[in-house]
Amino acid sequence: MFLSIRPETSALSFLWRRAIRVIPIYWIFTTLAVIYFHTRYPEVTFSKEHIIRSYLFAPPPEGFVMPVLYPGWTLNYEVFFYLILGASLLFRSASICISICIIAVLGSVFSSNPALGSLYYANQVILEFAAGLMLGWVIKSGYRPEKTTGAILLTTSIAIFAIHNEFKPEGVIAWGIPSVMMVMGAMAFESSTVIQNRMVQLLGSASYSIYLIHALAIWGIDWVWPDERGILTVITAIIISITAGTAVYLWVENPLLRVMMKIKPK
Repeated sequence: MFLSIRPETSALSFLWRRAIRVIPIYWIFTTLAVIYFHTRYPEVTFSKEHIIRSYLFAPPPEGFVMPVLYPGWTLNYEVFFYLILGASLLFRSASICISICIIAVLGSVFSSNPALGSLYYANQVILEFAAGLMLGWVIKSGYRPEKTTGAILLTTSIAIFAIHNEFKPEGVIAWGIPSVMMVMGAMAFESSTVIQNRMVQLLGSASYSIYLIHALAIWGIDWVWPDERGILTVITAIIISITAGTAVYLWVENPLLRVMMKIKPK
């Protein structure tokens, strides 16, 4: 997000570009998720409030911890981050600094206060957005680590991930710090032939569709093979997610984005 912002970028244009990039394809997959649950579990009824909140990137209602399409939990925080950054653009040159400070307060002070810890957006995970902005600041300044340094950062990040091999979305130490190290380490190899390969570039472009569709791939496999839990089902889910996600990007997401880009906010 830092790298995408230009001096002439307005709050309205920034928010519009993020909206057309994120919302349409997410709504499509959320609709497919609603259809899936209605078809497979007709006896289970999602409340209208839950479905509406899922479409609006709002916190799930009481009794639920995820949107209907569970990968959307990260998008709830991402859209919140977009709103903070978009509003901060009103202050022009100080926008990034203001965004970092707001996020740091929400992610640290609020979550450390028992009276405020139950607030949905007072989750330490949003500190990782502040870390991303700071990382963008470093990258935009022109710094790139040497390959030896990059390899050390990548190796260390993988080691930390392995040590904390447990699902801890709130774990800034377990996930946030090694994520920053991994991104910075990867920057050392940005110009390598592997990264510049057309297929790798395509998979990077299709990553959003792949991310959204992987839940449907897992649910579909579980529907077909409900008793199978093994490496074969994992590999199958990966292959289906990448293949289907790339196809959706090429034939749905990208064409839809090109059409939406022609619409200019007033």
